[in-house]
Amino acid sequence: MDYGKPWCRDGVSVKNILVQTPLTYGLDAWGRMKDQPCLISVHLSFKSGFDSAANQDALDASTMHYGLLSKNLRKLPGSSQWGDLGQMARHVLEAVKQTPPGLDILEDATVEIKLPKASLLGEAVICVRKFDFEPYNESTLLHLSNLCIPTLIGVNDNERTAKQKLLINVWLQGLSDSECDSYVDLERALTEVRVLIV
Repeated sequence: MDYGKPWCRDGVSVKNILVQTPLTYGLDAWGRMKDQPCLISVHLSFKSGFDSAANQDALDASTMHYGLLSKNLRKLPGSSQWGDLGQMARHVLEAVKQTPPGLDILEDATVEIKLPKASLLGEAVICVRKFDFEPYNESTLLHLSNLCIPTLIGVNDNERTAKQKLLINVWLQGLSDSECDSYVDLERALTEVRVLIV
């Protein structure tokens, strides 16, 4: 089998692990440093298949135990040690590294940090960091999910009498670690643009 191709690469994913340590991280929807929940998802792609584990019906060094990975993610250190969103993603990667057999079997890892209370108008702020290991590269995506902005939509007279819900999704790539923390300012700027075009 031709491993290493996206359509046939073996891997492990865990989704929406709630960090259980006290978490005062990032700005809330009003720009304040305040306790808020943080959900972490990880997708790991392996360099080769885990056929040996499948054939033995037992875990071996060809794969990673998703239960242990989930436990290690739940034991992440308190947020005072995390810094910005980019550094948070590196702490998550460290938890992956501490889960046997570690990073050696991985082709890449994608870490998603979701802050569901960090947006005043939207569903969540999501930071996605992808780590490619051969050659090493990091890329970051910031997603403001489902911003709901009441605005006038349409050109007909009846459409100009009441505001309707306008859902906006914004994705930004190529941001520095510190720029990923500018989500409150970005949401505010989008709201100000709405005021100018109405």
